[in-house]
Amino acid sequence: MKLIQRVNVILVPIILGLLMLAGALAYLLFIRHSDTFLQEAVKQDLLFLDEEMAQASEQQHAAAREILNSAELLRFLNESNLDFQAFAHATAVRQVLQRVTNAAQSSIEVQLVTNQLSILISQTSKDDPFSEPQLLKFPQPAYHDYLLELQQPEPRLNERQFVYRDDQSTIYLGLLMPFSSHLLLEDSVNIPADRHHVLLLQTKLVEFDRLQQKLARRYQLAATDVVIDLAPHAVAATPLAQPVSWRRNQQGGFEATLHHPQFNLSVTLPKRARDAIMGDILLGICVMILVLTLLAFLVIRGLINRQIIKPINKLVGEIRLSQQNNTMTLEHKLACDEVSELNNAYVQLLNDVHHLATNDSLTGLANRYSFHLWLERQAQRAAKTGEKMALLFIDLDNFKRVNDNYGHATGDRLLQTFSAKLISSIRPSDVAVSMRQHALARLAGDEFAVLLTQVNNSQSAEIVAKRILKLFDNGLEVDGVSYNVQASIGIAMMPEDGTHSQDILKHADAAMYKAKALGKNRYQFCTEDIARALDLRNQIEQALEQALDHNGFHLVFMPIYDLTIMQPTGAEVLIRCPALAEMGISPEQFIPIAEATGQIKRIDLWVLERALQILQEMNAVPAFEHFYLAINISAVELHNKQFTRQVSELLSKYQTNPAQLELELTETSLANDDPDSLHTLTQLTELGLTLSLDDFGTGYTAFTQLASYPVSALKIDRSFTAVIGDRSATKQPMVDIILSLAKLYQLDVVAEGVESQQQLDYLQQRGCHRAQGYFLCQPIDKDALLQTLSTTA
Repeated sequence: MKLIQRVNVILVPIILGLLMLAGALAYLLFIRHSDTFLQEAVKQDLLFLDEEMAQASEQQHAAAREILNSAELLRFLNESNLDFQAFAHATAVRQVLQRVTNAAQSSIEVQLVTNQLSILISQTSKDDPFSEPQLLKFPQPAYHDYLLELQQPEPRLNERQFVYRDDQSTIYLGLLMPFSSHLLLEDSVNIPADRHHVLLLQTKLVEFDRLQQKLARRYQLAATDVVIDLAPHAVAATPLAQPVSWRRNQQGGFEATLHHPQFNLSVTLPKRARDAIMGDILLGICVMILVLTLLAFLVIRGLINRQIIKPINKLVGEIRLSQQNNTMTLEHKLACDEVSELNNAYVQLLNDVHHLATNDSLTGLANRYSFHLWLERQAQRAAKTGEKMALLFIDLDNFKRVNDNYGHATGDRLLQTFSAKLISSIRPSDVAVSMRQHALARLAGDEFAVLLTQVNNSQSAEIVAKRILKLFDNGLEVDGVSYNVQASIGIAMMPEDGTHSQDILKHADAAMYKAKALGKNRYQFCTEDIARALDLRNQIEQALEQALDHNGFHLVFMPIYDLTIMQPTGAEVLIRCPALAEMGISPEQFIPIAEATGQIKRIDLWVLERALQILQEMNAVPAFEHFYLAINISAVELHNKQFTRQVSELLSKYQTNPAQLELELTETSLANDDPDSLHTLTQLTELGLTLSLDDFGTGYTAFTQLASYPVSALKIDRSFTAVIGDRSATKQPMVDIILSLAKLYQLDVVAEGVESQQQLDYLQQRGCHRAQGYFLCQPIDKDALLQTLSTTA
């Protein structure tokens, strides 16, 4: 997961968790003060209703002023001829009333009446053009009191405004306003009673219904759950300092009362209204948490991205650019921030890794990888310039004996000592060569290489080689102890021995092995014979690879006879490579090369699988179901941890009885008494296979070691069988010794290389169990083997 993704994963839970905690605390605080919130909310609604009532009252007065100050009304009132009044002016007044009521925001009904409450003109929703208009049904107390005042000799009347509810529970705002035909509305109305008229206005108040619906909707209640009670005042009351009062009722609900000069309005809400408030508050808190979480996440993530992620991504980009260009573009930074420290640590790590990748950790010399790169570059340069070079391939003689006898720590100190002396030996001023970085290298355990550039001739390389050998004149001294170690040096010249790095390295390696073969502690230039031998080795490697890839091997069989019945009961499997046979190369020559190159593992598996296929075919014939095959395996397999599993899988694949398979190992492969080899042999015998020790007597196996190895048979080497009957030979008694030893350890014996009747008779007389050789039968292919078995069966 990338860093920015980790930031996202960390930030969101933390921010959301903190805000949810804050939201929970806020919600608890709101619960404690929920009554206050509810009270304030209802109070604001009632105060808003109070303002609406004031606006409705002002609207009524404005309508009254417009009507009473109109010229049409004055002409109507001052007309003495009643018929002309009704005909000429009543219509104009009705038009004024119609205009005023249409312009009003609320429904207004208007009537003009005499001081005796006789209707002069009416503009209401209930007027019937075919009947006499009805007086507006104001509350009786309002009419009664007003009539009493009208009956006074010189009444001084004021307007009267009041709120009332009709029979259908509709709430109205009523207005009684006196006026005279001789005075304007603003003038005094202290005139005789018979000259008074009264303007009646009635406005339907829908604000109360809206308040009820608003409260029901807000608190998620039914309209009937919100109870509104109106108590009009007969006489206008004095405004209170606190227009809204609040209390709880006995049912646990809430009651708020608006104290208006004209009425008291009580609003009663059930207890669950508070729950609705808390639900809205909870929803608001949740929305706020989400919004704040998003904002905080974006802000913090932006800051982290700017201050941390971008610098790190920039550093990563520079690292990738360095990797793509294979150049070091990063530099040490002096800043003290973490990214700079990370940059500096990476630069130091690269330097350390580069040192480890190019230098041997034990000796400090160049390692195989860096030396090969250096050699390749120098070879390319020399090929262009025509410069001569010399490569010295050095291998320490007897180094393994030092490791085995004195321990690896001593061996490491010896290598370090030799490396230091090697450096000093090739840097004197009289050495006519040029040395550069990476020119000295430790290629493997005790293998070293020296590349000499700008060499005039082979004598320059020879001088250096002699100086190196001189280091071992009195042995190699380490910590005051002299060890009997020498060096074998192979020298290859460029361009004489090759123009490519791999070619010159192989020729130097081959020359070093030639120096070892000639007695060690010497140097050897690459010669034509060595080059031809190396070319032949390369041809063998390529031929083996071709044979493995294109099924270029086949098997032949050397029958093994039971000497008690003189019939073949088994056969040794022998591999043949026709392509190499045409070149005159036998298995004795190409098998060691296959072991050195690692190809032997594929060859062993191919031989095993092909042999098991043939055994499967033979088992189909009842007479051959007990026949066994002996297969030679390389000592390399004893250190192959996968070998036992591979053998087991092949046995299962071809459904072969393990007792029909005998694996042959050379005696020299067990000479070191290696625990890993013993473990592998034990695993193979646990599969049911039998093991035999091939070429017994030619190696270094102590007789007491036979008890440690799970082998069941010994094979007498052909060199011991060949001298049977030769009285001058000294090896003849070895056959008797091996037979006696096998009898002591209860092991079967197979004699190889039986070439005569005399040898066969001798082996039978001495109690040898089995034998093979050209006298009995030469190697034959599968079909000839089956025919031979059928003949002898």
